[in-house]
Amino acid sequence: MNADRVRRRSPFVLSGVGALLFATAIAHHVREILVSNGLVGPALAFLLDGVPALGLVYAGYGLSRSDFSPRKRWTTTMWSLSGIVLLVSVMTATFLVRTLEGRQLAEPAFSLLVAAGAGGIAGFVAGYYNARARTDARRSRTATNALGFINGLIRHDLRNDLNVIRGHADLLAESATTVESPTRPRRRCRAARPAG
Repeated sequence: MNADRVRRRSPFVLSGVGALLFATAIAHHVREILVSNGLVGPALAFLLDGVPALGLVYAGYGLSRSDFSPRKRWTTTMWSLSGIVLLVSVMTATFLVRTLEGRQLAEPAFSLLVAAGAGGIAGFVAGYYNARARTDARRSRTATNALGFINGLIRHDLRNDLNVIRGHADLLAESATTVESPTRPRRRCRAARPAG
């Protein structure tokens, strides 16, 4: 599979990871409901880990429909996945430290699901705005270059026209047989001539 094809499909990978996290959150909290016979706690916990997972599904869908190039889609997806890996790694490290200290861990799966969802959303936001800023900067450079080209073209054409007018005024001045002197058009050409 070529790199461009992989890049184009990367938003679907992000949606797939979000769907996997969402399904894991549902399974975890259904098990909690069955074991604890309570609904409020698991429902609130689901808001903390299931909703961000759904956010990742939607982020992947939105990214697939964005005007980003495949490379920028890939980069944004990698930022999001990196956020997941980073926060899950940090939480795992804290669990390892607690285990080495002999402490009891309370619901590590829930903490990892929350970390994965939050890391994915944070990474997506950072990656999206990074890609958007780069796109805007490229468009700005293109517009600046186009305006510079148009400015140079107009200045060149204006200079040419003013040189023709000035040349005619100089010819009129040399053959000053007319009553009105051509100094006025000459002065106007000098005043209107662009600098540079």
